[in-house]
Amino acid sequence: MIEMEDLKRGVKKYATPLYVYDLDAVEETLTAFRLKFWDTADLCFAMKANPFLTGKMEKYVDRIEVCSMGEYRICRVLGIAPEKLLISGVLKQKEDILEILEECGGTCAYTVESLNQFYCLANWCEERCEVVHVYMRLTSGNQFGMDEETLAQVIKESEKFPFLKIRGIHYFSGTQKRSTEKIKKELIHQQHLVRWWGKSGAKKILWIESVWKKYAGISMVTKLPKRLGVKARKKLICLRESVPEYKNLLVAKVTAHAEKGKIVLLDPAYDGDNVGDQIIMESCLSQFPSDLLARELKHVPTHREPTEKEQRELSSAETKILCGTNALSGKMRSYGLWHMNANVGIYKNTILMGVGFDSNSNEFDVYTKLLFRTILSPKHIHSVRDKFSEAMLKNMGIRNVIYTGCPTMWNITPELCSRIPKAKADKVVCTLTDYNRNLIADQALLNILSECYKRVFLWPQGIEDKEYFEQVKLNNNVEIVSEGLEKYDEILKLKSIDYVGTRLHAGIRALTREHRTIIISIDNRAKNISADTGLPIIERGDIMSLLYPKINSEFVTKIQMPIDNINRWKNQIHEF
Repeated sequence: MIEMEDLKRGVKKYATPLYVYDLDAVEETLTAFRLKFWDTADLCFAMKANPFLTGKMEKYVDRIEVCSMGEYRICRVLGIAPEKLLISGVLKQKEDILEILEECGGTCAYTVESLNQFYCLANWCEERCEVVHVYMRLTSGNQFGMDEETLAQVIKESEKFPFLKIRGIHYFSGTQKRSTEKIKKELIHQQHLVRWWGKSGAKKILWIESVWKKYAGISMVTKLPKRLGVKARKKLICLRESVPEYKNLLVAKVTAHAEKGKIVLLDPAYDGDNVGDQIIMESCLSQFPSDLLARELKHVPTHREPTEKEQRELSSAETKILCGTNALSGKMRSYGLWHMNANVGIYKNTILMGVGFDSNSNEFDVYTKLLFRTILSPKHIHSVRDKFSEAMLKNMGIRNVIYTGCPTMWNITPELCSRIPKAKADKVVCTLTDYNRNLIADQALLNILSECYKRVFLWPQGIEDKEYFEQVKLNNNVEIVSEGLEKYDEILKLKSIDYVGTRLHAGIRALTREHRTIIISIDNRAKNISADTGLPIIERGDIMSLLYPKINSEFVTKIQMPIDNINRWKNQIHEF
């Protein structure tokens, strides 16, 4: 609280005009934001709002937004770490981007507001083989960012540049909106349109309104036709680019199979670096009968495109089994964790085994629908890990699909659950997730575990988890253990040990080893599985309020698996 006497002394010393900032008030405001949004959003300070506060704001926020080279150089003089910087601005020139890249590389994050900016960043990544994280700027009809068609083109083009990682989309509805009432009015208007006309109709009406607002008067005749012509040209280009993909689907429909009885396993763990996929694959193999395993089944990876030899294996196999992972999406042309060859005919007659969708979005495009209806076996039963995935495929017209749960959970029976302790153990093993970081939440998790347990083991499931561990503060009773599934299994052999962590399959493995488990849900996978099976989870946003009492109370583990569906899927294996 700034007192009048302080202001008088300041004026006397520095004269006027004098700018005085109450940093205590700033901290209180930011703390209030953290408490409201800390699990859903990071805080970013736009230094153009007040460059004088940049040095002080660094410790309060997650990012400093830099919109000019002048602002960038101020940050360098202040010694602000590059990983704190978000390099933004529609006027970023190539030479500016390259200068920042040479000094900071991929430690900064960057916005992409044009095709030129995209190719500048992408080419640098390709040349240096260095990862750079970017946010795609979507315009709201103003001069900032790219339109939807350009952004979609950029996302598709980004597949050619594996070192360029898209972290999200940067968007806001407009500038100079000083009144919350105006924003509230816009939101109410949108909701009203959606209620009356549905999402699709509302989108069209809002587009017409934005066009009328932007091109009213003479510009409706002079500028709008040119704009519509540009959009039409882009759509024709996109259509032309998609022709080969649809052609491949047509070719796939007449693709024949060579060797009757030959089976290839589409393996998420093969050439992968996530131990969670190893857990999935190990569980899948354990469900196959011994006579099938005796055939020395060929494995082809899903996390990279197949080699020429692997393509031949796929094309000659009568049956392919996609082994449980989140490999599917509603937009397989532009996004999917299943990296398929362009010749999709080699995947024909694929059978799903506990597979799931990578997103909770219930939207899908025409290509994805045709792709799944082409390559998924029409005569075998497909198994998916949750009811959401089942509904998605059925909405695409694929009716021979059943919900079985994840194969990692197929051996969890009521008898096994009855042997899982109800009360807290002395020790706990924990995991954090490098690709879904939240320092505040993860730090809170570790602090609670340190308080509740005598010993805390921190196990790195992913390849970059250990590097992430260096960013959190570890209490004296926290021990980082070595990588690898064998080391994790050794930890699970200890008596009186619980599991609490953000890694789904590490938690499920602990359950199968009869350990009390609480999984911290950070995405749709754990949430959907919990809704279907009763898997014990706590949402990341509820750590502060629910985790401590959950750990210190007794609870019964009740997992309900669809045993009949699991057996139904497994029984068909004997036909292969």
